[in-house]
Amino acid sequence: MVLTAAFLIGWGLAQLLGAVMVRRGNSLLYVIGGILAVGAGVLALAWPDMTLFVLVVFVGWSLIVWGVIDVLGGFAVRGLPYWWLYVVRGVVSVWLGFFALHREVLTIEVLTFVIGIQIIMWGVGDLMVAHLLHDAKTDWMGMKATDRRSAPAKPARKPAKRKATRR
Repeated sequence: MVLTAAFLIGWGLAQLLGAVMVRRGNSLLYVIGGILAVGAGVLALAWPDMTLFVLVVFVGWSLIVWGVIDVLGGFAVRGLPYWWLYVVRGVVSVWLGFFALHREVLTIEVLTFVIGIQIIMWGVGDLMVAHLLHDAKTDWMGMKATDRRSAPAKPARKPAKRKATRR
């Protein structure tokens, strides 16, 4: 719990520093976030057992909320390739959230395992989206292995010709 407390205190101090560096209109949010984070870090040092319980509840509900968002997002982009990956990730996330919330004696190792699975799933999903967004799959599949190493750069586009205006 010392690492959790140190992280919260450090994050809170960074938020307070950010309050000094942002525009006046938004600095209040940074101050509130910084004070809450520092306060949570101090409480984590004072009550380590309660910190684990609160951390488990927070992580469990976060996984459920993000899971529902992923499921809804997956169905919203149903026509795109790999849309089902968001749905699967969302369902697993909701399941992991309920798993975390329904364990009376959840150890930090199990909590770390649950968070680790979720991070791996998010990473795989983000890699798939990045792969699609950059159109790398079609470029990669369209070339032979020998062409990939010596592929020339794409030619620059020629500027459009201007139309002559009559006076």
